[in-house]
Amino acid sequence: MIVGTYFLSHIYNFFEKRIPTMLTMILVPMITLLIIAPLQLIALGPVASYASIYLERGIAWLFATNGTIAGAVFGFALAPIVITGMHYAFYPSVLQSIATSGFDYFFMPIGVVSNLSQAVATLAVMIKTRKKDTKVLAASTGITALFGVTEPAMYGVTLKNKRAFYFSLIGAGLGGAYVMNTNVIAFAFATPGIAALPLFIDAANSMNTIHILIGIAISMGTSFILTYFFAVKE
Repeated sequence: MIVGTYFLSHIYNFFEKRIPTMLTMILVPMITLLIIAPLQLIALGPVASYASIYLERGIAWLFATNGTIAGAVFGFALAPIVITGMHYAFYPSVLQSIATSGFDYFFMPIGVVSNLSQAVATLAVMIKTRKKDTKVLAASTGITALFGVTEPAMYGVTLKNKRAFYFSLIGAGLGGAYVMNTNVIAFAFATPGIAALPLFIDAANSMNTIHILIGIAISMGTSFILTYFFAVKE
């Protein structure tokens, strides 16, 4: 959808500049749709789909090669991947892993530290900013992000304050490296957020829960401190 919309915007702008104003409302949307619809179905959609598949395979290979590095890379990259919607490519392998082995070893642990890192970066903006509109928006989207839905926080707050977004990625990368280095696993699949923490409770290994909490503390602490002190300049 995002790739298609990107090309659509350029096609639209191209014809808008060349078609007389009195015909713009009728012809520009129609011509744009006639071009982008088959282009999306024949080329853009399949290319983006294959890109997401090979992204998932590449991440899986990296996890099999070096979990700590993979955790850092995937933690840092997960939020940008979510922006594109390509994170859905990981769902089949996560569900397959839970079905066959009874646990997920990469998406849920890193998803939790990434989403919570994004949440506290948003809340740090809320605390630091003096702009009332930004404060209200950051409060509502930050709380939503705590429960795993980060798109409103990213589109509404952190992507507008690029430093806050980058600092959240650094926190997620560090937290991701830790949870992978300590072999944290989740026993079910849910939206990665604070409400998903019970999925990490292991009756046979209490350290699993402790390690996910430490990973969260690393990601949230790093993201909050960097955002609070260096992202908001007013």
